[in-house]
Amino acid sequence: MKNTVITLAAELLLLAACMHDPVVPTTPQISFKDDITPIVVGNCAQSGCHDGGREGFALKNYEEVMRHVNAGQPYKSKLFTVMASNGPNRMPPNNPLPNEQVKLVYIWILQGAQDN
Repeated sequence: MKNTVITLAAELLLLAACMHDPVVPTTPQISFKDDITPIVVGNCAQSGCHDGGREGFALKNYEEVMRHVNAGQPYKSKLFTVMASNGPNRMPPNNPLPNEQVKLVYIWILQGAQDN
C-alpha cells in the first residue's frame, strides 16, 4: 500500500512538472492589421456569417474580435478554439483554415492579442 501511494505521488509530480506555460515566440511579431484581419475578414466576417447579420455578432474589427479572445490564452479564446477544432463547431464550417493561418491566430493571442 505504501509503495502504491509513493508511486502515485511520484506520477503526479511528474505530470505536474510536464504542465507549463507555452513559450511565447517574440519573432515574428504577429500583426492584427496585417496578419489576423485578412484571416478573419476573409473567412468569418462575410455576408451571412459574422458580418453582424444572421449570426448575431460581427467580427469586422479589433473590438469585435476581442470579445471572443482572451489575450495570452488561446485555449480560452473562442476565436482560436473554433478555428482549431475538428468537431462540428469548427469555423469556418465548410472550409477549414490552413494550419498556417490557425498558427498565426494562436501566436497572435499568445503574444497578447495586440491591436498592432
